[in-house]
Amino acid sequence: MSQGKEKNSIAREVAKWLDKQPYIRVCLAQHLVNYSSLARRVQAQLNIKNFDAVMVAIRRYSKTLKGVQDISTKLQRVLSNSRLEIRTGINVYVLNQGLSEYIKELSGYVHIIKGFEYYLLITDTELGSPFSKKHENLVEIRIKSPEEIESTPGVVFYIYEKLFERNINIIETYSCWTDTLILIQKNELVSALEALEELGVS
Repeated sequence: MSQGKEKNSIAREVAKWLDKQPYIRVCLAQHLVNYSSLARRVQAQLNIKNFDAVMVAIRRYSKTLKGVQDISTKLQRVLSNSRLEIRTGINVYVLNQGLSEYIKELSGYVHIIKGFEYYLLITDTELGSPFSKKHENLVEIRIKSPEEIESTPGVVFYIYEKLFERNINIIETYSCWTDTLILIQKNELVSALEALEELGVS
């Protein structure tokens, strides 16, 4: 293989790898990456010996990410203009049959989601009827964002990423227009609020 073809092949291989690394892509777009350190990591991951070719490929790739940087700025604006509401005592029930026998038990706060095989019933009521699975006494975090969230990619990704960094497990999550709702265990609430505060959500 000629030297030019080899470099083009390496560039494609590096770009393909970087496409699968969202955290690194964001840092590259914001010029927060040490190229030499990243090049050595890419070399190890892809078993490429030509360090210089990897460096060139990374620099070339980073120049294609201006759009990511622009989106990141817009994303941060959406998050900083979002507000939190907290609701405790939420129960989640997985039902494998119709809702008719449960309706008479329901009062107060109720959300119903229909999947392919099951219903998901989210409520502050404790059910006595049989169900397939339950999570009780959860906390609901409701993030109320501006309408701009509809045209801003990555908002939910950033939120989930922050919770993931703190090892917070999301029991259920769903959205209603500009509201993003996340259900977690009660003992993880403080850590979750700290994570969201780091994003500018309060």
